[in-house]
Amino acid sequence: MSSKSLSDRISYNAAISSCKLQWKHALALLTSISLEQMDPDEISFNAAISACEKCGAWDAALAILGLVATSRRTGPGIITLNAAMSACEKSHRWAEVLDLFSRMQLWHLSPTEISWQVLLGACERATQWQAALQVLDCMIFDQVVPSGTAAGSILHSLRQTSTAALETVLSRLKSVWLELGDVPELPRSLQEEFSVVASAPGVFAVAKPEGVSTEQLVEQLAVPLKEHGFCLSVVSRLDQPTSGVLPLVLGAETSPSGRWCKAQFAGRLVGKHYICLCEGRSLGDVGSKGNISVPLRSVQVDAETWISEVCGHDVSGRDSFTSYEVKGRYSSPSMGGDELMLLRVQPKTGRRHQIRVHFASMGRPLVGDLTYGRQSETLMPQCLRLFLHCAEVRFSALFGAFHARVELPQELRELLESLRPGESSTACRAHQKCRKQASDVAREFAKNIPKPKLAPKQVVVTATKMEEEEEVVQEATDWEEIRRRERQHMEDAAKVAQVKDFLERLAV
Repeated sequence: MSSKSLSDRISYNAAISSCKLQWKHALALLTSISLEQMDPDEISFNAAISACEKCGAWDAALAILGLVATSRRTGPGIITLNAAMSACEKSHRWAEVLDLFSRMQLWHLSPTEISWQVLLGACERATQWQAALQVLDCMIFDQVVPSGTAAGSILHSLRQTSTAALETVLSRLKSVWLELGDVPELPRSLQEEFSVVASAPGVFAVAKPEGVSTEQLVEQLAVPLKEHGFCLSVVSRLDQPTSGVLPLVLGAETSPSGRWCKAQFAGRLVGKHYICLCEGRSLGDVGSKGNISVPLRSVQVDAETWISEVCGHDVSGRDSFTSYEVKGRYSSPSMGGDELMLLRVQPKTGRRHQIRVHFASMGRPLVGDLTYGRQSETLMPQCLRLFLHCAEVRFSALFGAFHARVELPQELRELLESLRPGESSTACRAHQKCRKQASDVAREFAKNIPKPKLAPKQVVVTATKMEEEEEVVQEATDWEEIRRRERQHMEDAAKVAQVKDFLERLAV
């Protein structure tokens, strides 16, 4: 192959790879390679299938895979097959995923960790937890150690169906992973140095300040840990402007504690609670609860910046769930019908910027959010940071429960103290509760006061029914007499007029 042909193929492959959400353009470029009398290589096919995967074009991905199988004597490679399986899995075509997985022996391929993970993900999306258990048995039989992400797919399926099976699988995974090595515990001296808020074998949590990224904090902690022979890995991240609890694994991602914690987060078995302040129309009285279920997808803005956006119920988005409870309301006449709401939020999934995007999509962005918020039109311009704080994280560690809690930072507490409570705020409810208690005490006191004796009732003699009828008859008789006298008076007046007229005629 000439250097020019190689250069052209590389250019085509780069162009196909750039068609992330334009699968038809990717197929057109793949066809153009053949028209230029060049044979597409494995990179060309993989890039085209990946474009189909991101757009949900699973049938086009299978068509490309069929083209690879017929054009190459050795059949597709494992990377190409995994890409086609992933395209079907993202489109909820779990039967096609099983079919492709079964063809590996036909093409003399051995499943990789990604192959098993895609297969388990397909079972999870189809809620086929029994099939997922069979896949787990096959992995262990083939001496394939499940990754934390792959195990999380099984745990999530079981969490919604069978609690007993969930406990059984957790126990089995624990025994398999503990064979990989020891589970270290953070020394007391380092706990004091790092200001650790909670610690257990293989895991600990620190309070991440606002303005520091998760990666920056991990780099700072990794230096003294390395001196003591420890390594550090991340299972959950907090955005740079977010403060609060940050759990970290004392060990590599492939260590027993790393796999266990990753499975807990991937299986949605972790309880996380945030405190945030949003602005907009009211979400109800204090104590009101709600749920947000809006799919999200990540969008790359530039080489270093990613954001999330609402994408509707299509294959390009990922299911995202958030629940919340109103803990306080703050309003004033100058807000023009809007108000500030203090919320306790629990994300059920862990998507990028999930809480911020979910509330912004409802028209109630978080205070201090420079990416999704109101910015210059905010009701609280004095808030110079994002009002979002991870207050609590709890899950099951390898040896017992793990519970970490960090109080609201001082700057956020001072902002809340400066606000005026609304009608349904916590302070107002406390005032109403005191008034009710005082009213109850007054009623109880009134019950114990001796009641005065009432004077005997005077007997009033009422007329009988017959007497009432006689009164009615007498009243009718009186009215008849009055009308008779009126008629007599009219007749007398007429006679007087006749006599007067007669006398006048005689005088003439």
